[in-house]
Amino acid sequence: MDTPYLNQLLEASERHVLPPAVLEAAARIAAERAWVEELLQQGHVNSIYGFNTELGHRDFVTVDPKAGPDFQKAIFASHHMRPSYARGVYPRAVASLIGYVKAFQLSRGGSGISSEAYARIVQKVTNPEFCPRIPAGQSYSSGDVLPATHWVSAVFDLDGSAPYALKPGDMIALINGNFVHTALAADNYRELKQLTQYVVVSGAYAGRLCELARINYLRDLPRDKEAAQKSLDYLVRTADGRKSLSTSPQRAVSIRAIPDVIIEFCSARHALGREIEMLIPTQSANPLFDLARKEVFSSPGFLAIGLALAQNKMIETLLLVLRASVARLSFILSGRVAGIPEDGWDPTAEAGLGFIQVPKELTAVVEAAYQAYGRRGFASGGATSYGIEDLWTQGEALSRDIHKLSLIARDVLRREIAVYEVVSRRCVPARSMGLCPEGSRKGLGMVAELHFVEDVLRGLKGLTTEDLGD
Repeated sequence: MDTPYLNQLLEASERHVLPPAVLEAAARIAAERAWVEELLQQGHVNSIYGFNTELGHRDFVTVDPKAGPDFQKAIFASHHMRPSYARGVYPRAVASLIGYVKAFQLSRGGSGISSEAYARIVQKVTNPEFCPRIPAGQSYSSGDVLPATHWVSAVFDLDGSAPYALKPGDMIALINGNFVHTALAADNYRELKQLTQYVVVSGAYAGRLCELARINYLRDLPRDKEAAQKSLDYLVRTADGRKSLSTSPQRAVSIRAIPDVIIEFCSARHALGREIEMLIPTQSANPLFDLARKEVFSSPGFLAIGLALAQNKMIETLLLVLRASVARLSFILSGRVAGIPEDGWDPTAEAGLGFIQVPKELTAVVEAAYQAYGRRGFASGGATSYGIEDLWTQGEALSRDIHKLSLIARDVLRREIAVYEVVSRRCVPARSMGLCPEGSRKGLGMVAELHFVEDVLRGLKGLTTEDLGD
């Protein structure tokens, strides 16, 4: 997948440097703002939402041009809500992404923001010490206006002793859009790219223990599934190597579906990245100013419907990954895999229960995940402005769910891999993938305790040097 904007965004956020195209947009923004100023001077014939009118269902009320910065303060005050529930604030890396997405989108023009405000944003977001405190968990139907005010407050010191004086229209241009949703999704994408390694290696290990042949992993994939193809190539290289000469007895579905689950995970992550890729360089504001056509029009630019739908798919896929993980682990410990005793107990021991509780414990984790996240996020609409219909994309909530599910999936897959490593070393050394260093052997004697997993996992950093990302 070719994701130049997404790659630029992540790199810019990490290095605190905006790409030249964003910096060079100052001239475009200045020309656009000059036209906006002309329109505002003719306010008696030009009503521009949020620039010389009030907001929401009060958009029929015009604003006296003399109100100037005071009206900008009024917009800010009416939207700067602090959540009544405590979920903390977004980490520095996420807060940084929020600012960079806003800079990217503003650089495309159309917002009508003043040159001075744009310059301030560029200065702030590229400052490594800048870390706005944005409450986590503040989701809103019409885009990101509530969490956005906390970002704006930090950029322009609106809660400080010397607040920046914004020009007419600056505030609506600053808080409107989908930049918070897009940034949170970009952070999801970053996490999911790291999770891919665990998804692929856990599947490869399960297939190796069940002696799947290379032919089990061969699929004809279209050219746009590059990440999935890389993953399948890894499965082929780590397969047992023998030919598959018989299909009797049938493989468990959880085992024969290993490549298909991985393909769907990679495809869902690819679809998420594609939607983010489209949003980063998109004009996202309401109203939008078209300088070339000399028109101003209402825009749904605060919505990110395609992104919300892609996030829903990602949630369903992560739940599938969890279900598949526990299913194949249960099968491998069932006693029906050649060379692996039931529950994976030590064959040299006089007695033992082995890993009898591990599948049960992980099943409880997966069931809890299904109860918490097994529902559609894009679920409802409403009338938030006294009869003006609205759409609820639930951007913050969807992003939060993906983040939490990613952590759960990582934990379950790490445990699964650790069990495979122990079982293979004890019972079928020829099928071991040798992921843990020799120093971890000491912890392998703690078979009856789940805590052994942590000992094994200390050596699981960098499961493979393969680049399995897009």
